[in-house]
Amino acid sequence: MSGPIHLITSGRIEALTSGRRLTNDVEPADSPVPIAVPIAAPHPSPSGQLNATSVPPLEGTDAAQPRSTPARQTRRRLDLEALRGELGAPGWNTLELIEQHRFLSTPQLTRLYFAERHTPDSAPVAAGRVTRWLKRHRLIDRLERRIGGMRAGSSGMVWFLTDRGHRLLHPDTRRRYRSHGPSTSFLTHTLAIGDVHVRVVDAARAGQLDLVTLVTEPHAWRRFLTPAGVVQPLKPDLYAELAIPPGGDDLLSVFIEVDLGSEHLPTLLRKCRTYADYARSGHAERDGGMPLVIWQMSARTPEIAQRRRQQLADGIAKDPRLDARMFRITTPESLTTTLCAEAGQEGDAL
Repeated sequence: MSGPIHLITSGRIEALTSGRRLTNDVEPADSPVPIAVPIAAPHPSPSGQLNATSVPPLEGTDAAQPRSTPARQTRRRLDLEALRGELGAPGWNTLELIEQHRFLSTPQLTRLYFAERHTPDSAPVAAGRVTRWLKRHRLIDRLERRIGGMRAGSSGMVWFLTDRGHRLLHPDTRRRYRSHGPSTSFLTHTLAIGDVHVRVVDAARAGQLDLVTLVTEPHAWRRFLTPAGVVQPLKPDLYAELAIPPGGDDLLSVFIEVDLGSEHLPTLLRKCRTYADYARSGHAERDGGMPLVIWQMSARTPEIAQRRRQQLADGIAKDPRLDARMFRITTPESLTTTLCAEAGQEGDAL
């Protein structure tokens, strides 16, 4: 069975472990690229805009608001300190999850945090009560456009952290979030990453996976030096570590890429080559080994998605710079089954 899953302020979901070593037993020992486990490290630009009152992803300057006086700043500080005393664990964890993902829907929040602490009927009620309280105190806000349109009701709401919420979480910072709306493609991709997080956590709670660590972008990102001495970023959507076998001391690490069918195949293959370059750079080995790279691919229709998955697999196999053993290609529905298979565990897709 999986250990308890904890949310910590660094933006990780962890099951507390000790003394586990990083390894990889799923590939042959003579593999030219070490495939194992590193530790996590450090955002597409918007195009068309959705309406949002104040959306947080980018941080701005440390200047005070117009006509802000020291007395007003002091009152705001005291107000936040009072709220900090009122905010219980559900409120803190909700704020931290929203900050980690930048945007989360009400159902995603419900399953990531409240489902473990409430019955199936009461979890959405508890999530609604907490988000309403946080919004009333201007710590979070919601996009004006709902997922699924007006008929979706409260389940279609998408939440983001306000500047006030950011200051509550980070009282020592003077930086402020700028107000701007996300593009439709950025929001869709961000929510799809949230769906992956939900699926993996659900599988861990069901005992199908022993989840040790899960971090999302940008905390999952890495940097390494190319042979030319250029700093090259590596930007997976998620990074996870699984204990193998469950409760064991060894860890399987994975990078997860979420493709929604909007990127051209050459772009995906270039990213595969960046992973290969990272594996050869020596940085991956110093971090504990190269994680397995899992591509979760979907598209407008199942037929298009299947064709794209096959094209990517063929492109990897034909590229002499790529080791196909580094990569797995799967569907959203089969992601947890793929993870279970790689970790040597049995489980059905959630």
